[in-house]
Amino acid sequence: MEFGSENILKKVEEKILKAKDQVKIYGRIDNISSVYITCYLPDASVGDYVVIHTPEGQRGGEVVGFKDGKAIVIPYDGTSGLSQGMKVENMIPRNTQKVGFDLLGRIVDALGQP
Repeated sequence: MEFGSENILKKVEEKILKAKDQVKIYGRIDNISSVYITCYLPDASVGDYVVIHTPEGQRGGEVVGFKDGKAIVIPYDGTSGLSQGMKVENMIPRNTQKVGFDLLGRIVDALGQP
């Protein structure tokens, strides 16, 4: 077993990359308009699927842009009932749909729901 600095750095890098896949990224709602919300959301990209955590449960949304360093999110179920400071979770890995013969002939919406 080698204990050289390169070997140690490789092991550390491997552990960091494995842990990165298990990290959840959260932000908070900063402002609410009639159609969209703005929130502080680290590492967000346009098209990311997000989950807004409310006292009643979870609501989905999508990052559609950025303004003044904040993500602009359109909630799928509207903005009513949302309030400033609510937790927003960026769903990484991004929402993907497996494709195969089971999907052939099925009708699904944009989220892959039948």
